Amino acid sequence: MKNIKKAFIMLILLVLYGFFTYKVSAATSVTLTPISPSSVPEPYTVFDVNITISDVTNLYAWQIVLWFRNDVLHAVNATEGPFLRQVGDTYFAFLPENIVNSYNETHGYIFVGCSGLWDPALGGANGTGVLCTIKFNGTGIGLSDLVIGNCPSYCLL
Repeated sequence: MKNIKKAFIMLILLVLYGFFTYKVSAATSVTLTPISPSSVPEPYTVFDVNITISDVTNLYAWQIVLWFRNDVLHAVNATEGPFLRQVGDTYFAFLPENIVNSYNETHGYIFVGCSGLWDPALGGANGTGVLCTIKFNGTGIGLSDLVIGNCPSYCLL
């Protein structure tokens, strides 16, 4: 019940303050960076991917849906990065049920978000940094694009 309350509060915060994620400079970009010696991890290994934002201004909250081929990858976990926490306390909205490795026959997704718990009038995070790190397990041989996209309509934090 406590997790449901937290998820509901986070959803409300993201809806109310989500517009901050759209009020960013034109130079803002989000990149996906594998944390490994090579850019192509070996099959059947566990590896991390950073979700990094660049040149952002006044970021208070964010959410992301990352899609992948489920015959090649399965998402395992997500952890909060340090970028938003540099401003103040945060609520990192990630529940294990937000990993859907078998959305359909070909794809899965992971849905995570984070919101500042400070007064938005004080401003948000500025600059470049890691929003979160997503851990993947290579489940097969092949390549999978990691695509930032939309969440299915029933997807909730």
